[in-house]
Amino acid sequence: DATDYLLNNMFYAVHDELKRFLCNNVKSEEGFSHIDVLEALSEAMRKTEDAFLKIINEMINHNPVLAMMGSCVLVMLMKGEDVYLMNVGDSRAVLATRIGKHPQLTMDHSTHVKEVDF
Repeated sequence: DATDYLLNNMFYAVHDELKRFLCNNVKSEEGFSHIDVLEALSEAMRKTEDAFLKIINEMINHNPVLAMMGSCVLVMLMKGEDVYLMNVGDSRAVLATRIGKHPQLTMDHSTHVKEVDF
């Protein structure tokens, strides 16, 4: 199902895209920016989703219930003092604080919630 596919593939997709972006930028001696990391995460998600949908399309006639399945994903990448978050679905990242406030760091993606830019 979708959850198993994400568990088995998302880490490697993020790793491969970050490696590709970092190698390209090291060769150019420009280093890398936050935008590079965000683009790598986005590309990893796109490639993982495309590969999953291809598998589903190939299997849908044999197992129609696959059309009803879905999943959510939350990815966190830490590099030095920087933290990058990516989510799809209703998985949330919240920040635990000592003062008792727990701000939500990601937006929910749902057919029930209209996306709003902060």
